[in-house]
Amino acid sequence: MSFNAAGTNSVQTAGVAEKAEIEPVGDDPQPTSEPASVEPGTEPATVEPATGEPSTEEPATEEPTTEPTVPLPTKLSLNLKTLSLGINETYQLKVTTDAQSVRFSVTNSSVATVYANGLIKPKETGSTVIVCTAANDLRAECKLTVCKEAKSLKLTKTVGTLGVGEGCYIKAVLPEGTAAFKKTFTSSKTTVATVDSTGLVIAKTSGTVTITCKLKNGVSSKISVNVLPAAKKVTLNTNIATLGMGETFDLNSTIPSGTATAYRNYYSDNTKIAKVTKSGGLITAISTGKTTVRCVTGTGAKAIVNVTVTKVPTKITLKSTASQSIGKQYSLTVSTDKGTDNGRFFKWKSSNSSVVTISKYKNNVATLYPKSYGTATITVKTAGGKTATYKVSVGSTVLKCVDISTWQGGNVDFNKVKASGINYVILRAGFGSTEDNQFENNYKKARAAGMKIGVYWFSYSMSVSGGITEANTCLKFLKGKKLDLPVYYDLEYDPALKKLGAANYRKMAYNFCNTIKKAGFKPGVYASASDYTSFFSPTDFYNRGYSVWNAHWAKSTPVTCDIWQYTDAGRVPGISSYVDMSYIFNLNHFR
Repeated sequence: MSFNAAGTNSVQTAGVAEKAEIEPVGDDPQPTSEPASVEPGTEPATVEPATGEPSTEEPATEEPTTEPTVPLPTKLSLNLKTLSLGINETYQLKVTTDAQSVRFSVTNSSVATVYANGLIKPKETGSTVIVCTAANDLRAECKLTVCKEAKSLKLTKTVGTLGVGEGCYIKAVLPEGTAAFKKTFTSSKTTVATVDSTGLVIAKTSGTVTITCKLKNGVSSKISVNVLPAAKKVTLNTNIATLGMGETFDLNSTIPSGTATAYRNYYSDNTKIAKVTKSGGLITAISTGKTTVRCVTGTGAKAIVNVTVTKVPTKITLKSTASQSIGKQYSLTVSTDKGTDNGRFFKWKSSNSSVVTISKYKNNVATLYPKSYGTATITVKTAGGKTATYKVSVGSTVLKCVDISTWQGGNVDFNKVKASGINYVILRAGFGSTEDNQFENNYKKARAAGMKIGVYWFSYSMSVSGGITEANTCLKFLKGKKLDLPVYYDLEYDPALKKLGAANYRKMAYNFCNTIKKAGFKPGVYASASDYTSFFSPTDFYNRGYSVWNAHWAKSTPVTCDIWQYTDAGRVPGISSYVDMSYIFNLNHFR
């Protein structure tokens, strides 16, 4: 049995496909011509024998004939098992069979009509089944869903920018409850990229192309596709990875600027040692041994990683001999049993990151950074679940700070100050409504020396709103400057305190600090220990996220604070006069 190019049965429906309309299955055929008529009164014609003599020959004998045996069909299938059509569409099913003839029928004729050649024509929305049968009880089905006509269309891409030679699919998304089987895709620049009937785009040359999808009813949508030169090289974030069993490592890849590749697939040469996710590059160590993980791009670029998987530690310890002082980084070393992984992918945690943070770790060494007085527990954990802990106690500190104004003159040698071990300086930016006449000079020289800088503003305000005014004046002189420490509001003007009282004095401080914070700087308050204990508590400021700087010239401070100014008569190399000096207890408010 054969079928024409349209999929119609050439034996059963020969000539039918050429008609403008094909009759549905089950309709009675109509006669195509009337029978020939016979004139009345005429008789059928008779034939006389050639001679009157009887024949003396024996009649010829004939061998009986048999009809040829037609083999029973063994296969029958349709090109689709499911089909969704819009109410205005038609579709021609294609049959594969060795049967002499087939018959189509529909289980719900109110939804669709099926013609003898497999042509489907929807009638109304709903579901039905198109059935194709043949001799020998062969049967094939296509589940049909008829939906509303699509009135809109949205296109999506499976990938982003393509490299030359790569491809991607454009997907047509229709509103829920609608369907459109026939979609036509076109490219605005076939020299840049082509597109086929399935929405497959193939990049040809660099450029930008518009892909248009159009439905049978005229609804259309467009999407842009960018094409860059194909990436000829791919680089991974490591070329050697040593893992303990059960550990993971995420590969990241980069390609040269100005090139593209939409696909980066990863493969492991031995998945029993280490496996890798094909599209993500996540390596997982399975068993001890060595293997190679490969990255292959859609443009043909390749890179490899040599992976070694070791046993996980059965024991682990932490050790450090460095002093634990604020602002002084030090190392914490991990020791594991011989032949196990080197700790490259250990997980670290600090129980109190405001006291000490883990700034970085590499292989079996972690770098800790104490930020304030207190204690914290550092925990390291292997992929196999083994843990070790180390208690950090941050106590006495040698982290010092100086504050400088015009009173120290204009010849401070900040390089000598830094060389003496003092890395922090707080500069007076101004007072009341006036800039300190050495602020610009001091800022430039301190920044050039590599010191960490903060500022303070001496308050002469006599009103609550004056805090906002002084903050804005201070910000005018900070424009374009970078600070590492907060902007402190210096509250030591007794006439204001006596006039405003503690409550309003606090409100004035809040106004200053909030204005500074909105401008992107960290705010703080400077006051004497007596003022902190008599008029406002450091808690008032800590609760709002402000830093506290306390002045108390003695051997200890009664106030909890971030910075303690312990003397006004310090001596520091590079500064010819006496200078205020402070200890820093907490770096959490610093950048």
